[in-house]
Amino acid sequence: MASALNTNPFLTSLPYPRPDLLSPHGLDYNTGTAEILRLPEVRDIIKCDLVVLPCDLVCEIGGDKLLQAWMVKAASLPYFLNEDAAPYCSGGLGVWYETTTVNPVKGEETDFLATTPISRDLASPKNSILQHLSYLALSMPTDSLNDLVEAKNTLPLRHGLLRKHPRLKILTTHRDAHIYFLPKWVVDFVKENEKLETIGEDVVGWWAKATWQTGLPEKLGLTKVLQGRTTSTESTSSTREDSPPPRGGAIELSRKRQFTLYES
Repeated sequence: MASALNTNPFLTSLPYPRPDLLSPHGLDYNTGTAEILRLPEVRDIIKCDLVVLPCDLVCEIGGDKLLQAWMVKAASLPYFLNEDAAPYCSGGLGVWYETTTVNPVKGEETDFLATTPISRDLASPKNSILQHLSYLALSMPTDSLNDLVEAKNTLPLRHGLLRKHPRLKILTTHRDAHIYFLPKWVVDFVKENEKLETIGEDVVGWWAKATWQTGLPEKLGLTKVLQGRTTSTESTSSTREDSPPPRGGAIELSRKRQFTLYES
């Protein structure tokens, strides 16, 4: 990788500052993307909100446009003011692309998604990314959905989901592009839940459910994380108070803290 950064013309032309390479102890080819966020070396270098990109990134959308969309719909005001509460106020943004194109890839995997509409900004142009954003309410790979339907002989949808989001939209032909704009508190959320292995299927999936499923934020420790109280590695009884409780109560996740989906 270091050799590529020094010789590949696409990488040598990257603007400064140059990216730093990190090789954490215990990292291997089977390490999940969420598991990487639990590695001490990775946690030590994450000081603010972050962007996660896939190794095989191919995207026709400018990264600056996605960043602007996240800043408008998911980033909080304290983030721009450099206040201590900022890491616990922002939400996330992910990209999913349509697989039913003119030249579809045969056998390409898809995801089962349930989204809810975001109030449209009438001032933004029709071709703006902001016109293609939705809140994510449910996300799972189609293979996992098929296994669930086969086991239960039906498609189970919780009443709480329909009560919370009566204008639900189901998508079955989109695929996760594995491009994520994440708030810093996600690192603490992953640390609190050792069973989370991947960002796309586990972190984003449970995060989306926690916005409407009663009791799930507490079960996942999400409420505690959003309040800035996480278990210290030195003492299980010590806590950190970095931000005030979320507005609207400890259970309700504000709109800013939800996960936003971009449909390309």
